Parts: sequence; structure tokens; C-alpha cells
Amino acid sequence: MFDYPTHKDFGSGDRVCYHGVLDYFRNPKPAAYVYASQSDGETVLEISSAMDIGDYDAGMLSKCYVFTNADTVRLYKNGEFVTELKPSEYTALPHGPLCMDDRIGCLLETNEGFTGRKEKLIHKALSSVTKYDIMKLPLPDILRLLWCMVRYRMSYDEGVALYSKYVGNWGGESVVWKFEAVRDNRIAAVRELKPGRKLHLEVRVSDSDGRSVTVAAQPEEGSEPVRIRLRHRDMCDMSLVRVRILDENGTQAVYATTPVFFKTDDTGIIRIEGPDTASSQGCMTGTILRTTGREGTAALTVGTGITEPVKVILTVEK
Repeated sequence: MFDYPTHKDFGSGDRVCYHGVLDYFRNPKPAAYVYASQSDGETVLEISSAMDIGDYDAGMLSKCYVFTNADTVRLYKNGEFVTELKPSEYTALPHGPLCMDDRIGCLLETNEGFTGRKEKLIHKALSSVTKYDIMKLPLPDILRLLWCMVRYRMSYDEGVALYSKYVGNWGGESVVWKFEAVRDNRIAAVRELKPGRKLHLEVRVSDSDGRSVTVAAQPEEGSEPVRIRLRHRDMCDMSLVRVRILDENGTQAVYATTPVFFKTDDTGIIRIEGPDTASSQGCMTGTILRTTGREGTAALTVGTGITEPVKVILTVEK
């Protein structure tokens, strides 16, 4: 279920078992969405890749998976419809992951005017380049490429242009990928993946009732700051603080392994029971707070060296 401290046979010397679908602070790892998507409740739409070409060999995207409980998922590239993802091969699951291995779809027909056998041959040839790399193409695919060039009188430059447009985009204009999850013939969820420019903290803090409240770095103008209510009764109350580092598109910055700092004010109303400094792993980390028996208002500041700090206001009642 979640990562946990254990004995010497786990972890990289830190004796932590990292087998969980959630991390120690209950932040969801990608595997968590495989489980979440089996529910028929709230719509789940999560992609197993940020679709950044720099993460892939030779800058060419390979297949990735979409975790969803939607009836179908539509894929768009820079606003143009590409394809509807085919049904999952994992038929034993209520909602198996959808494999996304075709990012060309109908674009050769809609953009280039290719139809029939010509579209099928060029589509298959470009898909093979995506799968094997241009320098490692199997002989049948090389022959298919040569046949396309001869049969349809395509020049080398035209072939390179198609390759650059639909397969390799290194140094080219950034691509915006959009996924639409459709349930009961309506769009139930949308995700956009595109290069980010600025990172920020997503801080979620649990209150006395166990609800997780998201606190923004900059509250909307004129709005009251979010207050997390805790209750100190015959025993202390505790609060779980969960942190993720995201870009402005809401995409997890999975390579952001920056230290995250937690600091309370000097009121003594709350104290940090977990780490006051933690390195984000896969852009996620957190800490734990506890009440001390005092009543009143306290503050927690969460910050890094690369993002705007987030201030959390907590109200403790006795």
C-alpha cells in the first residue's frame, strides 16, 4: 500500500521498503492510478509519461500507457485529433490500462492528403521508425520505405520532412498533447501535456476529520486564507503534510529532487514530528505535525530553493 521503514533487507541503506503504490506520506506513485482506475466512481485519467522527448532514446517517444476508467480516450496533437485509443489488452481487469503506441493516427490523411494503400504503407513505415530507430530498422521496413519512395515518387527531403513532423521533433516546435476521457458520451476529464516553464509546490494538509486540504502559495485576491483545524483533546492531534512539485500545467516534475524545508512559527502551538528537511523523491515528499496542548493559531512554512514558499495556517482547539 505505501512505503515504510523496516529492516536491513530493504532500501538503499536506509532500511525503507519502497514497494508501495503510495510513498511514506501517502503521495500516489504512478502505480496507484492503475488501482484507482478500477473503480467506477470519480473519473481517473493519468498518463504514464510526461511525453518529453528528452526522456527517450534518440528523442523519439515510445509507447506509454493511459490509466483510466473512462469508456474511451481521445488523443489530440496541437489541437488536431489523432486517434481514439484502442481497448486494453488487459481484459481480466474492469478497466485495463490503454496502450498508446500510435501518435500518427489519421494525421497523414487529414494533413498530407494520403489515403488508401499509400497512407497505410507510409503510416507503417513511420511507426516502425518510432519503434526501432531509423538506424536499426528491420529489412522488411527498409524495403517498405524504399518502395514508398519509388512508388509514390517521394524525394529524400520529403521523407525527412515526414520523419521530422511525425516521428522525431528534436529542436522543433514544442508539441501539446491532449487526452480526453469520455464517459457516457460526454467528456469527463481532460489532461494536457506540454513543456513547463515554472515549478510550484502543491501542499495538502489533513485536518482533524482526516480531510486533505490543498493550500495555494498565492491565495486568490480578496479570499480568506485556508485554515486547517486541529483538535487537541485527551491526546494530541496529528496532521499529515503532503508535498508535490508540479509545473504550471499540473504535471509532476519527476526529476525534481530538491530538498523541501518545513518550519513552524515560534508560538509552540504545533511542532514538527516528522522531518523538518526532506529530499523529494519523484517530486514528492512530506512531513507530520502534532499539537502540543496549546490553543490558538499557528503557521507552517513549506519551501524549497527553486519554488515560491507556501504558508499554512492552522487553528488548534482544545
